[in-house]
Amino acid sequence: WKHFCRLAPEEDCPMDAFFTAHPRGSKCFLWSFAVLIGCATFPAFPVTGAPWELWWLGPLTALWAYREIGRMQAALYPGRSGLLLAAMALGLALAGLLCRFLLEYGEVSNSVNFTAPNVLLHLLLAVGLPALTAWQATVHGVGGQGNGT
Repeated sequence: WKHFCRLAPEEDCPMDAFFTAHPRGSKCFLWSFAVLIGCATFPAFPVTGAPWELWWLGPLTALWAYREIGRMQAALYPGRSGLLLAAMALGLALAGLLCRFLLEYGEVSNSVNFTAPNVLLHLLLAVGLPALTAWQATVHGVGGQGNGT
């Protein structure tokens, strides 16, 4: 989190103190945020459907959000296995997709958005990027973990 807070290495990051002081609230925020992002950014990379003028906005938002989800996972679940964090990310992403499906139930956009390529690309991003970010945070010592090299 020190890189996230953009503080000098010798300064404490306020996010570390917040996560330590409020672990339940922080985990609830992580889970809610991940489900919201899974719902709001789907499809992250639309393979099917009409082209959109601001096509770059969805992928950029999804990349940023899933990177932050990985950072939060690394800070809230230090020492956990990568498979557990990936399974958590997959479950939260599937919950977000279910919310999106129910939100647009009966609309034509469901048949356009919920295609196999769109769902697979979104799930690949929703699981892969947080897992990669959490691994990087563990290896490079972000959030007080890893060896700091």
